[in-house]
Amino acid sequence: MHIEVCQKIFLAIHGIKRDRLQNKVQQPTKSIIDGRGRHNNHRCLDADIVLKVHDFIETLPSRKSHYTRNNNKPKKFLDSHLSINKLYNKFVSEVHPELKTKVSYEKFRQIFNQDFNISFGFPRKDICQVCEKLNMDIKSAEISKDTNKQDTKS
Repeated sequence: MHIEVCQKIFLAIHGIKRDRLQNKVQQPTKSIIDGRGRHNNHRCLDADIVLKVHDFIETLPSRKSHYTRNNNKPKKFLDSHLSINKLYNKFVSEVHPELKTKVSYEKFRQIFNQDFNISFGFPRKDICQVCEKLNMDIKSAEISKDTNKQDTKS
């Protein structure tokens, strides 16, 4: 699409000089490649090492939430006494001691957090609304029973 505009007004609106505009018009196909964030000078883990970390994490005994499984990526729950630090120590001491120098705690934590949807402890909401209502009814009945006992003692 080609639209004609007044060059003086265009330069005034954009606050650029005539030379810069002429350079752009003369070299329309030449563009500068943005190289920010594209560096290959950092250390990468081999794919087989990452696969061993994945296999270790997948073999951990986990529990799926019963009523929140409808999400695209279901969340798994590990025992509450575990932590990423404890899992890393188990990985490098018991499972793969030869990888202790190759897999740092930070890399293990990064793989754990980015590639898996895992939390520690029990799910916050793991009962349906009917069960929740029944539990509330039971609790309120117990409270009223306790208050009745206290009233009869007085």
